[in-house]
Amino acid sequence: MQDSLMSEERALFSVFLRMLDENALPAEIKELIRDGHWAQGAVKHVIDRHVAIFAQMEDDYLRERVADLKDLGRRILAALQEDDLSHRELSNDSIIVGEEISTAALVELPVDKIAAIVTSEGAANSHMVIVARALGIPTVVGVTELPVTTLDDVEMIVDAYQGRVFINPPRRLRQRYRDIQKEEEQIAKDLKQYETKDAITPDGVAVRLFVNTGLMIDVVRGVQRGAKGVGLYRSEIPFMLRDRFPGEEEQRAIYRQQLSHFANKPVVMRTLDIGADKDLPYFEIEEENSALGWRGIRFTLDHPEIFSSQIRAMLKASVGLNNLHILLPMITSVSEVEEALYIIERDLAAVQEEEQVKINRPKIGIMVEVPSVLLQIGEFAELVDFFSVGSNDLIQYLLAVDRNNPRVSSVYSHFHPSVLRALQRLVQECHKYDKPVSICGEMAGDPLSAILLMAMGFNTLSMSSSNILRVRKAICHVPMVDAQTLLDEVVKMSNPLIVKSWMEYYFRHHGLADMVKSNRIVNA
Repeated sequence: MQDSLMSEERALFSVFLRMLDENALPAEIKELIRDGHWAQGAVKHVIDRHVAIFAQMEDDYLRERVADLKDLGRRILAALQEDDLSHRELSNDSIIVGEEISTAALVELPVDKIAAIVTSEGAANSHMVIVARALGIPTVVGVTELPVTTLDDVEMIVDAYQGRVFINPPRRLRQRYRDIQKEEEQIAKDLKQYETKDAITPDGVAVRLFVNTGLMIDVVRGVQRGAKGVGLYRSEIPFMLRDRFPGEEEQRAIYRQQLSHFANKPVVMRTLDIGADKDLPYFEIEEENSALGWRGIRFTLDHPEIFSSQIRAMLKASVGLNNLHILLPMITSVSEVEEALYIIERDLAAVQEEEQVKINRPKIGIMVEVPSVLLQIGEFAELVDFFSVGSNDLIQYLLAVDRNNPRVSSVYSHFHPSVLRALQRLVQECHKYDKPVSICGEMAGDPLSAILLMAMGFNTLSMSSSNILRVRKAICHVPMVDAQTLLDEVVKMSNPLIVKSWMEYYFRHHGLADMVKSNRIVNA
């Protein structure tokens, strides 16, 4: 192999080999493992320590070794994680425990065998957690004192409502949680009656509930639970499951599946949204602050060949179905939309010419995630057909909270008065320009906040399939007049905890106490 490598590549391999010498990093890692550290944790600790040391060095060459160290650490951790997860037989009711679980690793696991996920790092609004919620997996993240090295084949109870993990629980505690589990099963059984009901308030106002998808299991559950369409198809998920960028034909087949399962219903496909906490294993993006960096439309417009391939695949997949809507993520400026529209129009003409078929122009929308968009709705309304709020990122940017940082994730709240007021004004602006507006973040899947969104006038609420029945039940029990009164009251409040408590009080006193429990994914 040495002969076929360029000199720079040989130099890099030489650096790796020296670092992996028995007397270098491996010795330190082994020492930590002997002291009781988990293998992955030991690797990360040693790599991080050396990265910090090298970053402070004055010598340019040595400082440049930081990237090599990080690269080496990623390779070792990826190998360990693949060995731990992909190549391991899981029994029924397995609890996945680790320092951190990537989205790509999660979606490759046998979901039907996973009872829960517990990690020592991460936050309740990370992308992995959002996917776990979509799969209906109870998850607790940010358990800082998690003794991961001693938990193999150990009985555990994971209470994802309260963010608690019990190791080797006593008999009385096990019985208590068995009773809670029976209550949960009864609630789930009661909710099944809402699979065939429409989301209509007692005073006759209908609300469209869509499903967020990425995996086929989301589609199946969404159809089963009566979703009226797909409000957000996460097109990055198929990219995460491969070791290379999928080709145009591969993408076409995947998109066709999504579109055909919801024939005659709208399917909103978001173009590739990587970056921040959504990395591709074969295209890593190293940035100091990835949440504010090269992601979403910024990445795809810098790589028009990737964007064009995806648009062409979507257009081809829509032939004969005509239910495709295209959603552009992480939009900041009007010029980004203009550039994206130029590519879409060009590709639409090219595909029709090549395939000799008539393809209806899909509706084009933008995600409202960056706060600056809130102030330019009029200009964007001249270019696009609809707006879709990505509440997870919008809240993060409005409140200046890193939703992947467990230290500050408690500040992140969709009940924050500024969030509610901003969304209320957004809906008013969209309706002023006669543009439909939907919301597809986690906020839409919480029955408490869904009622407020309904009162604001959102045309569509889109959520994980696991939340559809809960939200539908809430809508069927809360009159629109009550929802609007609640909204008028809470937007005048100044504390998000008081807002949430006010909503919980209403639910408990109107026969919806079982809807008050928080999502089964929390920070410990």
